[in-house]
Amino acid sequence: MIILASSLLGMIFSMETSQKLNTLYEIQRILIMLKGEITYNKAPAAEAFLSLSEHVKEPFGKFFRKTGQELNQGFGKTIETVWWECCDSELGGLVIDKEDKQAFRELGSCMGYLDAGMQISSLTLYSEKLDMRIRESTQGIKERQKIFKVMGIMGGIFIVLLMA
Repeated sequence: MIILASSLLGMIFSMETSQKLNTLYEIQRILIMLKGEITYNKAPAAEAFLSLSEHVKEPFGKFFRKTGQELNQGFGKTIETVWWECCDSELGGLVIDKEDKQAFRELGSCMGYLDAGMQISSLTLYSEKLDMRIRESTQGIKERQKIFKVMGIMGGIFIVLLMA
């Protein structure tokens, strides 16, 4: 049972590594769609977020839906404030590194006070940083996954040997 449990733990860590990379790819896809909404549709932020919410995976769909709805209600909050609040409430369980989560949260800072051209430039800069993070994450992902699996099995065997 101990070996099985520790092996399962190794598998969970291995799958989490893949899940983090998939989340970064989803953020990259979101950036492309958001640039399109701003550039070609000339959509205001609330409208762009609501439109985007229909085309992205959860929890991002819920995040953009809530952000767009709160902006439409217009309680005098800035886009940055609404973005940060929705990041905290809707993306708390997101499986990515703390730095990546913070970078996505800070992306909201460039959405409200800049004109469309500056927003596109900011999104492009964030996209370039994200590309670099994806390249870093993909390097050696198979090895890390294998290490997690082997460490889970070996850890279980080690615990069994200690108990015997």
